Amino acid sequence: MKKIILILLILNIWTTAFTQDLTYSSSDMGAVGDLFYTRELQLDTADWIPADSIDPQMWNFSSLQPNQSGTIEILSKNEFPELDTLPESTMVMQNKDNSYTCLNLENNILYLLGMLIDMDGTMFPVLLDPAPEYLHFPLTIGEGGSESINHQIQGTPGDFGLTIPLHDSVRFDINVTASTMVEDTGTVTTLQYAYPAFKVSNSTIFEVDLYGKPSYGGWYLMQNDAVIDSTKGLQFYTPTYGVPVVEIQMSWQNEIQHMRMIDEDPQSIVSIHQSNIDLYPNPIKAQQTLHFSQTLSDVAIFDMNGRLIIRRTSPVAQIKLPNLPEGVYILNSTNLVKPKKIVIQ
Repeated sequence: MKKIILILLILNIWTTAFTQDLTYSSSDMGAVGDLFYTRELQLDTADWIPADSIDPQMWNFSSLQPNQSGTIEILSKNEFPELDTLPESTMVMQNKDNSYTCLNLENNILYLLGMLIDMDGTMFPVLLDPAPEYLHFPLTIGEGGSESINHQIQGTPGDFGLTIPLHDSVRFDINVTASTMVEDTGTVTTLQYAYPAFKVSNSTIFEVDLYGKPSYGGWYLMQNDAVIDSTKGLQFYTPTYGVPVVEIQMSWQNEIQHMRMIDEDPQSIVSIHQSNIDLYPNPIKAQQTLHFSQTLSDVAIFDMNGRLIIRRTSPVAQIKLPNLPEGVYILNSTNLVKPKKIVIQ
């Protein structure tokens, strides 16, 4: 079962870190369409790092050399038919495990609207009505709490890819316990920068019981704790971004398993919104011509490590691609309000 990680807090905080005031207002929040490029470090079990080896107030991660690249994007609920009943302002965040968290900020309260869970390749919404109040604003150090969520998903065995003879229905009873706490302020240091920041701890315990209903008879418990999973993590926020500048996933023994940091290289990070300019064909093969639905100026194409591949300073309506390896590339232009992804097959 995929993990559920709550990875977004939209904050409005007044506190002090090393004599510098940090102000988090609604203008600092992430918005649908924002895209951030990241550097990630995925550790093998034998290489996990004790979290307490990080100085408690000078959170220095500059020695942890990343071995992967990635992105954080705030998606619209309109990209998911399963979420059509949620408000237009819903922010959908993809977690590392292909699950999604749905959040909405209203009247200084951040609501957890639910999750979208990948269950063996099928996406199932776990929508909460009424939506619990996840966090209140403004925040202060020491504020936080926990929320217990109970939800049921019911259907035929075939709906879940199961084969259970003589059974008409199955039901998953899902229990989620999530806690969040604003712990401290300090300075977070990554590969490229140091910012005053504050630390938020969070944990999620995810349990699923499986019930069955035979063709003749009532519901019965088929398997207790058919799925049991949990996550524990830290997030570090600065006023610069609407999402955590550093995220850490830990074991329950406080060992760092995975971390990702936003890359501040100006060619590798943006926080801007949707555009209606199209690229075609996309996906595309190497050495083919990539066309634009309108002329673009100062076009640049980068790989996912931020390396510049192509630049055209004069206005162009198309670009002939060189012989590039298969993968995802990023196109940016002064005409675009959001960089475009190019997939080379």
